[in-house]
Amino acid sequence: MNKLVVYCDDAPFKEELLAAGLNRVNTRMFKAVNDNIESVCISHEGIYFTKDDIAIEFIDKSVFMNLNSVLVKILKKTTLFFENYFHLYIDFLFYLFLPKVLHTIKKSDCSYIFIPVGANIRALKRAVKISEKSSLPLAVFIGDEFKNYARLSGNKESIIMCDKYLQQWLSKISKIFVISEGMQNYFLEEYNLKSTVLNIPYEKKYSINSDKRKDFILFLGNTSHFYQDGLVDMIEVLFDYNQKYNKNIVLRFTIDKIPDIFEEKYLQYIEYGKIDTDYNSSKILNEALFCFIPTSFDKKYKIMVGTSFPSKMMECLAFAKHIVVYGPQYSSSVRYFKKYNLDTVVSQRNKEELFKILTKKDLNYSNQSKVYNYILNQNHSLKNIKDTIMKEINK
Repeated sequence: MNKLVVYCDDAPFKEELLAAGLNRVNTRMFKAVNDNIESVCISHEGIYFTKDDIAIEFIDKSVFMNLNSVLVKILKKTTLFFENYFHLYIDFLFYLFLPKVLHTIKKSDCSYIFIPVGANIRALKRAVKISEKSSLPLAVFIGDEFKNYARLSGNKESIIMCDKYLQQWLSKISKIFVISEGMQNYFLEEYNLKSTVLNIPYEKKYSINSDKRKDFILFLGNTSHFYQDGLVDMIEVLFDYNQKYNKNIVLRFTIDKIPDIFEEKYLQYIEYGKIDTDYNSSKILNEALFCFIPTSFDKKYKIMVGTSFPSKMMECLAFAKHIVVYGPQYSSSVRYFKKYNLDTVVSQRNKEELFKILTKKDLNYSNQSKVYNYILNQNHSLKNIKDTIMKEINK
């Protein structure tokens, strides 16, 4: 049985802690292959953590630097200083941690390094460096596309790294896992590299399926630019609907501050506020009229929208009674819903269609949770994830 040493920049947080992105994905992904993992090396590149934040399954396997938050901030700022003023990327945190990582690998019986990365090209650089220094093959899970993220963020050093080294670094990976079919197609077309789709893992801990349905539409998680034009369309439609039918349905956000993208007259139909626990988040998902998952129609985000896959989709499939996906044909969310014939999809920018859907959901509500849960179990179970990873690594 092939053994793995895992390295990650995003700590695998406990399930009871509210988390997003790779902090949540890593927890479930590592659980899936926990029997094959010897050690989990966790850097301080991502959200600051302590031992108490780590999922209990990995505490005894975890390797990390006991650095306080102030020192971590100083080292990160020092790295940025050299990058911004001297165009030198010296990853102080990583090189401080690297000897400990290599020692962990050396004393293990592992045959592969497994590293999940997000959109930051520096994470890929670190992954390749660990593989080279340890002389072990590298398996990488890629959750976002590097080049377009760098250009959209406007980070000059990231753009330079992508242009100079991305193809080279990708070619050094033995097994590439990607988050979506869109990403798989993109890697083949752009880099002539084959990859394996690894679905976001999900493990449903409890069942919530009350008959309650409250007058709000839920948008879960952050409100980055990939979602904003869809959110603006929804609040405009919601305003017209409420005015026409004398309703008071609101668009609810699970963050403590909303972006300044809505006209003042629409604010009466907006609620927001952080949810304190994972359970309460699930409960609110289940009570919503429907969950709204938009992606941008703006062509400048086309590659990102077509390759990324929102991790919030997992919670929505697990607990929502109804989901409305709103985005262009090439959106990974739209393609996913169409692939499995899930309700409901609007794949063109059409506020009239949104209005019709809102009317339908309000007057003739149907519970799709059984269908959603079936698709979730078929494609995102921990067993499915383990089989996908180990099948490739054992080849």
